[in-house]
This record gives sequence, C-alpha cells and structure tokens, in this order.
Amino acid sequence: MSFSWRVFSLAKEPDHPEQNQDAWWVDPDRGTAAIADGVTSGIFSGQWAQILTRAAVADWPDPADPARFAAWLSEQRRRWSDQIDTTGLAWYQQAKLREGGFATLVWVRIAAAPNAAAGTAAFRLESLAIGDSCLFHIRGDEMLKSFPKTASLEFDSSPLVLGSVDLHRDSQLQFDRLAAECQPGDLVVLCSDAVAAWALDCRERGQPVRWPDYWQMPAETWIDSIRALQSQGRMRYDDATLLLLRVGAAVEADSDDVVLESATDELPFLAPGAADQTSAAAPAGPVEVPPEEETYGLAAGHDAPPPRPTGPPPLPRSLGRKAPPAAAAEDWRDAVNAFSERWIRKVSEKLSRGADILQETKDAAIRKFQEKQRGKPPGGDPNKPADEDP
Repeated sequence: MSFSWRVFSLAKEPDHPEQNQDAWWVDPDRGTAAIADGVTSGIFSGQWAQILTRAAVADWPDPADPARFAAWLSEQRRRWSDQIDTTGLAWYQQAKLREGGFATLVWVRIAAAPNAAAGTAAFRLESLAIGDSCLFHIRGDEMLKSFPKTASLEFDSSPLVLGSVDLHRDSQLQFDRLAAECQPGDLVVLCSDAVAAWALDCRERGQPVRWPDYWQMPAETWIDSIRALQSQGRMRYDDATLLLLRVGAAVEADSDDVVLESATDELPFLAPGAADQTSAAAPAGPVEVPPEEETYGLAAGHDAPPPRPTGPPPLPRSLGRKAPPAAAAEDWRDAVNAFSERWIRKVSEKLSRGADILQETKDAAIRKFQEKQRGKPPGGDPNKPADEDP
C-alpha cells in the first residue's frame, strides 16, 4: 500500500449536498486517486465527474497513447449516456443535452520507485491533469510542487475540461503531466479549484497553508473554516474538496476516530457536505478491512473504509433517477442562460438575413449600372441612347 488517505468535501450549498459537482475516488491498493470538478454550466456534470474519477482510478488513462485514451473516453461517455435520467427535464435543460456535462480532472499514481537503492523507501509519483483541479506535493511544511497551476491568477472561469459528449474537439485537449520522487511521510494534496486558488493565494501572501494540520483536523472544524473563508471573500463561493494522501506510511489513529461502515447503492452519488451524511465514495456493499490496516478516510464529517474496486465500480442507482426537487427546473441561472442563447441566436439570424438582403441589393445595383454602361438601360427604351435615359 503506497499511501493512506483522508478526504473532506463541502457542497457550495451546504443544505443541498446532493448538488455538489465535485467528485473523488481512491484505491490505496493500486496507489491511485483522482479528483474532478463538474462544470455547472453543463448538464449532469456531477455524474460525469463521478464517472471520470472512478474510471481514472480503476483504469489509468494515458493521453500519450491517443488510440487507447480515445477508447477509454468513449467508454466513459457511453456510461454517462446510459446512466443519466433525462425524464422530467425542463425545456432549457433538454437543450443542454446536445453538449452534455463537463469536468476538470487530476489523477495520480504513487508506487515504489523502480530504481530505489536497496534498503531505501523511495516512491515515484505520476500525475496527469486537465483543467484547474490541482495537486500539491508537500514535505514537512514546504510545498515542493504545485500542479498544474502555480499561481492564484492562473485560475479563470473557462478551464479546459473533458466533455461527456463528443463535440469533435478532442484533438484540442491539452493535458499536463508531472513526475516526481516522493519520500515516506510526504503529503500529496488533491483539491478542486476553489481550495487550490485559495492555497496558492495564501502562499503568495507569505502565509502558506500548514497542510499536515489537516490530517488530524475534525471534519466539522474544516467545514467551519471553509464557510468562514467564503464569507470573508478569501475563498471563492464554490464546491470545495480536499483529498490528502500520506505517502508510504500507515496511520496511527485512535479507534474512536475510525468508524468503519458499509454503504448501499441507495446513497446519494455526490460527496455530502453535512456531518450526518454517509460518504458517497464508500463502495456499494459491505467492505471487510483487515484489522492490521489502519488506513482510513473521512468524507465531510463521516468516516468510511478505503474502497477496493477491481474495475470501474457501478455508480449508485440514484444516478439513473430524476434529480431531486431542489435541483430541478427552478434553477433561474439555467433559465437566463437558455433565454440569452435563444435571443442571441434570433438576433444572429436576423442580422444574417439583413446581410443577405444588402448583398442582393448591391448586386442588383451593380447589374443595373453595368447594363446602363453597355447602352441597355433596364426598363428604358432600347432605341434611346444610354445618356438620355432618366
């Protein structure tokens, strides 16, 4: 096992954790983990983020092999199409289905370094990313690497994303790649963009985040701190997810801090933001954890055992159901966007028709002028000279 892990996640709307668009997944046995951030402007982006994280952990996709990556992405798109429920969608939501959902993604693999000297415990980290979900490599209190973003000003409202529908733009996808050596005890931090931008801003202000402090922090304390940062304007008001991986060492945790529970596939598919919710990342069905393994995970206030997927695990059946009333057609932002798109399309069509009319008028005037120059004025007496025509 190459790492132990802990995770926190808080929805932008704490009272509606099912609307959290962030997703995460880990497999300590494989040494892989991933975080994705669904884009709100898409549709079913949260489901798409869930699919991407689970698939990236179970079957490492490498864009360096274009054919294999294209097949992997096509398979995930098929899963998304099969699992979403389009019944009951409002008209403006149905219009979004043509483009589908979007998500950023960062995934990491940590394994024993193949060229490590005998008796040493060195590890090799590999990571790939598209968009602005980030990875930080921490040793002690020092940030050794920030990936793929390195400054708070690099975050914007239009990050590169993976789409759940093939819009024939895959050739434009750009992935960042990281390779680094790790030591036992290093922290690898995966986080969605709101947390990442705040952390880099703190670093730039000379007040770097003390990441090791989060390892034993109660989830309720973390949630309160995120809400305080948002209310102070220091962190963007958005879903927030933080996944900590401690390299190469088991966790010495009190038994009171580790509550192993099984989950069922009836649970919400998104990581909850309330302390009384069960982790959405826990696998379906009971999970047996050997007592000597002290690796554990915490999801926004609730403990869960590390998942042991043997392939891309099936998503909860709730993905195939109609969205809860709180996430239905009352989203005024979607309505405004849809209205704007229709208005712009109509204006564009009218402008296009107006341009066609102007061009036709211009062509007619040119023809009339040319005919007059040849002595054949349109509508005039052909027996009169051209200069006598009115």
